[in-house]
Amino acid sequence: MAAKNKTEAHYLLRKLLSLEAADLSLNHAWVWETDRWKELVFALLTRVTDMDEAHLRDITERMNDIGLLDIDSLAASPAIDQASGQIDPHSRHIIEYFLECGFQPEEAQNGLQTVREAAIGLQKHFKGKIQLYLRKYGLLMLQEINQTFEFSKLDMADVTLAFTYWLQNVLEMPVSLLDAHMEAFCKQHDLKPAQVVSAADDLDLNLALLDDLVLSYLPNQTDETPPVQESLQKVQSRASGQS
Repeated sequence: MAAKNKTEAHYLLRKLLSLEAADLSLNHAWVWETDRWKELVFALLTRVTDMDEAHLRDITERMNDIGLLDIDSLAASPAIDQASGQIDPHSRHIIEYFLECGFQPEEAQNGLQTVREAAIGLQKHFKGKIQLYLRKYGLLMLQEINQTFEFSKLDMADVTLAFTYWLQNVLEMPVSLLDAHMEAFCKQHDLKPAQVVSAADDLDLNLALLDDLVLSYLPNQTDETPPVQESLQKVQSRASGQS
């Protein structure tokens, strides 16, 4: 059942993206969490070389495009054997690419080691997901609201929703409102909010955009869903009767 629900959640999010993402994504600086990982790589590389930052950003983008910044591959790459000089293929490709782009040999080696260590940290502590690293501290901020603020006209649920919305808007923090709209969406598709959030993380989709996708999708589906479900049940019943 868990595997079925996971497959269903992935399908639904891909469908939402195909239907709604073109317009809604314009409101988000970070649509895909992999873009935040690229930005971290770029920031780290600025401390490795004095190369022009515009050129360095372009290098980072192209490294990602050709698969050199894949976190799983980086984390699995062994360190260069200093005694024998042996190097695995993925690391060699990165070194070669840095050199082709104008890095000095020492900069290329330091760049590889720095990016590799960042990937290892994310893999070890946050399942290789940059959004889980950021979300940890976003959730901590939400948990500590009452240590800083006292609101007399709002209950804690509303305060949490307001601050979550604020964190989404000002920081593009990868936290979800998990509000009534998400509950309605999950109920409609027999899923739990945690399963939808997990699917978004698998796809590296920003949760702030996910909330917008759900909000936009629901009004268009409310009237159509019952007939679709009834028709689907008829198809399933007919198929069952024929077997």
